[in-house]
Amino acid sequence: MRMNGGRGCRAAVFCLALVLLGTSSAGSAAAKNFLWEVKSDKATVYLFGSIHYAKADMYPLDAAIEDAFARSDSLVLEINPLKIDQAGLAQQILAEGMYTGKRTIRDDLSPEVFAMLEEYARGAGLPVEAFLNMKPAVLTLTLSSLEFTRQGYDPQQGIDLYFARKAGDSKPILELETVKEQLDMLLNLPDASLLLMYTIRDLARVGEQIDEIVKLWKAGDADGMDEAMIGESLREEPRVAPILEKILFERNVTMTEKIKEHLSAGRSCFVVVGAAHFVGDRGIVRLLEKEGYRVRQF
Repeated sequence: MRMNGGRGCRAAVFCLALVLLGTSSAGSAAAKNFLWEVKSDKATVYLFGSIHYAKADMYPLDAAIEDAFARSDSLVLEINPLKIDQAGLAQQILAEGMYTGKRTIRDDLSPEVFAMLEEYARGAGLPVEAFLNMKPAVLTLTLSSLEFTRQGYDPQQGIDLYFARKAGDSKPILELETVKEQLDMLLNLPDASLLLMYTIRDLARVGEQIDEIVKLWKAGDADGMDEAMIGESLREEPRVAPILEKILFERNVTMTEKIKEHLSAGRSCFVVVGAAHFVGDRGIVRLLEKEGYRVRQF
C-alpha cells in the first residue's frame, strides 16, 4: 500500500467517530450552533449535529439547543444508545468481524503498515496479538475508540446519549437506523484495509485533529467541518471516495427520506445524528433545501 505524507486522511478516523458511533445555509461559519430548523407547512424539525465521543466540558449546551429540544414532541436518533442489544452486537462482530482459522490481520496489511500497528500497540502498552484476529473494519473501530478514550473523549459524554437520557419517559425516541444496519455497513465497506491504513497512520495526531473538529462543531462552522472531514480527505486521497459514499452519502439520502416523513406527517422532532451528515452539498441540510423546505441555522 502507498503511504502519503501531509496532514492525513481525516475522514479515515473521524467519520467513524462522528458517524458511528454544504454553499448553502448549511455553510454559515457565523452561526452559533451546529443546529438547524427545518419547516414544512405541517411541522418543524430541528437537526442537531452529534459528536459521539465528547467531554464533560462541552456542557452545558447553548440555550437555543435546549429550547429546540424542549419544543419538540419526540427525539430522533440514528440508533437509541439506551436500547442496544450488546449481546447481539457482540455475536455479530464475532461471527462477521473476526478472522477464523489461521488467517490474521497481518495477511491483509503490508509489512510497513503492520509495523505501524506493532509500534502503536507498544506505545499503548498492549500486545499486538490482541488485534490479530480482528478484520480491518473492526480493528479500525477498536483503534479509534482506544485513542479517543486516551485523549479524554468519552462515549458516555456523547451528545446523542445525553439527549437519550434527557428524553427519559417524557419524549418517545425514534430511530433512523438499526444497529445491524450500521454494523453491516461497516463490515462491508469497500477497501476497509485502506481505511485501516490511514487510521493507524494518523493515530498519533488524533488529539490535535479531534480538538480541531470539536472547535468547528462549537462554532457551528459547517463549511469548515465539510472541508476538514470530506474535502481535504478527497483531495489528498481520492481512493477514500467509495468509503465516504457508504459511510456518509448513501446514508444521508436514506435519513433525509425518513426526516421528510416526519415533516409530512406533522411530527415535531429533534433529530440528532453525526455532525458530518449535515455538511456539504450532499449533506442532509442541503438535500432538504433542494426539496424546498425552509431551513435556517441558528
